[in-house]
Amino acid sequence: MNVLYVTYSDDHPDAKSQDKVIEYLKHFQTDVDITKMDITHIPKESKLNTYDLIILFFHYQEDMPEAAVKLIKYVKEGGTVVALHGAAASFKGNDDWFEFIGGKFVSHPPICKFCVEAGKYKGKITDEIYFMQIKEDIKIHANSIFEGRMSPCLWERKHNEGKIVYLALGHDLNAVDSDVFRHMFDMALKISTERI
Repeated sequence: MNVLYVTYSDDHPDAKSQDKVIEYLKHFQTDVDITKMDITHIPKESKLNTYDLIILFFHYQEDMPEAAVKLIKYVKEGGTVVALHGAAASFKGNDDWFEFIGGKFVSHPPICKFCVEAGKYKGKITDEIYFMQIKEDIKIHANSIFEGRMSPCLWERKHNEGKIVYLALGHDLNAVDSDVFRHMFDMALKISTERI
């Protein structure tokens, strides 16, 4: 499997969190070739269609329309993206990006402990819980629950022949290094490899 892993600096998420995701990916798929790239290089990248999967783990506040257009085109032409945490809070003001992700970040309380439920699975994680404005046609696989309020935290959205899978968890190493994140990231990878 040929994977493009897209990040931005070592600030948010930090370098150790980024490395932990690579570790999980290598455990999930032992035969994997991973190329790590900064999101700012995507507009110049002409070979996105050579990747079997693109993982987005970055928070880039300003809009970058060239990168958004390339990633959206990749999926619409049959590619698969797994986007984590801050990807849904990135490219502020770009409505096409939020249409693509299937949800738009609205707010989060301070880092806290909350429950994650996916079918029969239930776990607790200390992380940022994202409250999102979501599209009606997303397929929800898991929810976060905090103080009686539920918010989808794992979903997929199809675009033509491709799809995006979004996981809202993963603010810092404490969250990423948890059993709940690992379980949900494995779920996201499994969903990403299912045929449409």
